[in-house]
Amino acid sequence: FRDLLKKNAEPELVATYFGMSSRKILEDAAPDRVEELMPLLADIQRDISGLANVFPGMRTMIRKLSEAGFSLGVVTSKTVEELNISRNDYDLPDEIEIWVGADSAPAPKPDPAPVLLALELLGCAPDEAVMIGDTYFDMEAGRAAGVKIGAALWGEADRKRLLSYEPDFLFEAVEELERLLKWKKN
Repeated sequence: FRDLLKKNAEPELVATYFGMSSRKILEDAAPDRVEELMPLLADIQRDISGLANVFPGMRTMIRKLSEAGFSLGVVTSKTVEELNISRNDYDLPDEIEIWVGADSAPAPKPDPAPVLLALELLGCAPDEAVMIGDTYFDMEAGRAAGVKIGAALWGEADRKRLLSYEPDFLFEAVEELERLLKWKKN
């Protein structure tokens, strides 16, 4: 970060970029160097590939939700190129039916466009959907798309900020996603 952008990588600054698309980070941090730096970020993504971990229990939960009839998709702030680089590292189950990158829709999260695209690809109406996320970009995009929102409060989530969106669901741990099974029955 410091080398690429010529800015200090203070934790407070880095935290403001959590969940933001690479392009948006660069537009904010280095607006005159976006096109120059985008390929370098993809190279960095390749270099760090394999370092990300899936939260314990997530693979099992994905399978449970799919077996219960949920259509599952991922809407990410990664570009399609970044997603393709890192997706194999996650080794997530095939039950995830669709993947929407930051550049798959006209605008990235927090715009609702990627969420609406995911709904269209899944054949799902907004009132039948829940967007679960750990960033305020997820909460804003989900609300704007007209879906219920669930705050994933495990990991590095900014709890106070997520709660300020008054999510429909709060999940303290991956295992708590199982509560969605009861919601689906209603």
